[in-house]
Amino acid sequence: MEKHTLCEVRLKMASKLYKSKPFTFSFILLLMAFLFLTINCIRQVHTEFQNESLKNPGWFDVVAPYIRHEKINIGLVNMDGVVDNIDHGHGLQRRGSTVKANLLVRSRRKNNGPVFAVFTGDCIPMWEIFKCDDVLWHKGNYWVYKPELTKLKQKVLMPVGTCQPATPILEPSGQEIWRKYDNKSKSRTLPQPREAYVTVLHSSEDYVCGAIALAQSIIQTNTTKDLVLLADVDRISEYSLKGLQAAGWKIKPIRRIRSPHAKRKAYNEYNYSKLRIWQLIDYDRVMFIDSDLIVLKNIDKFFNYPQLSAVGNNKHIFNSGLMLIEPSICTFKTLLKKRFVVASYNGGDQGFLNEMFPWWHRLPVKLNYIKYFNTINDQLHEIPHDLYALHFVGMKPWMCYQDYDCNWDSLEQQIFASDMAHERWWNVYNGMSKKLKQYCSLTSETDARIQTERANARNATFVDGHWKIKIYGDAEIVNIHFKRVEKNIQWSDLFPLWIEESLPWDLQPCLEIPLPRFEEYVDLDVVVAKVPCGGVEKRIFEDVFRLQINLVVANLLVRNGLKNGEIVPQVYVVFIGNCSPVWELFRCDDLLWHEQNFWIYKPDLRRLKQKLLLPVGSCQLAPPFAKQGTLMFSF
Repeated sequence: MEKHTLCEVRLKMASKLYKSKPFTFSFILLLMAFLFLTINCIRQVHTEFQNESLKNPGWFDVVAPYIRHEKINIGLVNMDGVVDNIDHGHGLQRRGSTVKANLLVRSRRKNNGPVFAVFTGDCIPMWEIFKCDDVLWHKGNYWVYKPELTKLKQKVLMPVGTCQPATPILEPSGQEIWRKYDNKSKSRTLPQPREAYVTVLHSSEDYVCGAIALAQSIIQTNTTKDLVLLADVDRISEYSLKGLQAAGWKIKPIRRIRSPHAKRKAYNEYNYSKLRIWQLIDYDRVMFIDSDLIVLKNIDKFFNYPQLSAVGNNKHIFNSGLMLIEPSICTFKTLLKKRFVVASYNGGDQGFLNEMFPWWHRLPVKLNYIKYFNTINDQLHEIPHDLYALHFVGMKPWMCYQDYDCNWDSLEQQIFASDMAHERWWNVYNGMSKKLKQYCSLTSETDARIQTERANARNATFVDGHWKIKIYGDAEIVNIHFKRVEKNIQWSDLFPLWIEESLPWDLQPCLEIPLPRFEEYVDLDVVVAKVPCGGVEKRIFEDVFRLQINLVVANLLVRNGLKNGEIVPQVYVVFIGNCSPVWELFRCDDLLWHEQNFWIYKPDLRRLKQKLLLPVGSCQLAPPFAKQGTLMFSF
């Protein structure tokens, strides 16, 4: 209470000084001490979990305090500037910065004249509020700022710090108080702000496919923003760069930046290359997105938020996989300089940036939903349907087969496994062109790794059972067994001496062609058959054994590829032999490829089914013309 009283006395003295000589002094308000004693640093004001559905989450209130003095209306004070001594304590420093920011923006200067902030002390001012771009002069322990008040006002109107999700999550979209100040702070020479999505590739080609999918996912949301990719062209091939450009990225070459705190050859050794996004000064704001994310809904509206806005990782830490930042050369230089003296809790960019930007703005989890499941009893690992963006940690989707999330094949990785999330990524992939899909082909090393882990999961009989799923690459050969017709039977041998059309079609005394029990052969993808070619060339077309093989193949195709009238999935057939298939069944229009003794067909299964429902050959009268015949097919 003593310091609070002393502060009131100082404010009273400043008020008298202003009333006596309002035009003599450039700086009329002196804050020699902060208003409250605070021993808690910024990390102690957060709860472990932020419930975004609460409008007023329970946390320590660090909003600038109400200044008690009946003779001072802070909203009407016409100040030239604020002078303050910077305290070493993080909590005190940030509280004081919010006080000074509020004093400045609540000042009503004539003609919107400039105001100044002077800081003294060993520590730099809180740069999340007082930006380095606004520094007029700095020497030793003295800093003089000329802040842009519209941007500063927007900043102080946002939720203070990171405990609450930033509006419009807690307010109707478009009605936020701070939004009107955002538009005023834009350059008057440009009708629209310059904004872009950006990602970085710096050390290997492992994430080229991910970056292509990211670009395609953003484009599919009908964005109006640019797409910029920073690439270390010494380590990303020209072939890959062409694919990235075709996907929609504007390529900007960079040199990668090594983390001084990372171990050699660690996964995050060059993650500090991400700092180069602050060099993109052609843009007012950029949203950085890691290339292991995909965007599911349009997120252009989030460009309205100030630096640094991100999604929480845990407690007071944000995840650097998606960040809204404002490019600035002085910010980049400061980050580059501080990387040697500011430690990173994980050796990478995320730890470093959290140390440099502890006073960030919290965006909703749905904007960077991390695919992570720590619930023991949750075997489904489902994700919400209304996500904005999905973050794939663990093994990436393009490093697995499409059939399921290969994180299931490792006990250590199962916390990252989700078939539902896996499917969302592959939906983006399936919407890509064939040209782009080729950049996502599995390498032989990756395929070998998947096979090894599948075998390990099978041997360990993991309870999730994903190792049981049949993979297209697992060539499972099934032999079809049936009784063949007698040798050398020709077409003419099928016919009786007389075709009696008065008999029901199913009672005609025609030779029966044996067929297999088709219910024993299911889930076939490709049918391969050797076409018999016995006898003299001119009698090939009358060979009944050849007809039998073709009928077996046709039935297998229809029964495996046609479910309830729908083709799910498409089944193909390969014929091998000197003789062609029976073209009354396998039409030349359905031929995909033929060379020498090989024919590959993609038949129209509906037409083929119609053909099979008719009597075989011409021995019987086709329904509905036969007596008591039943219509078994439809056009």
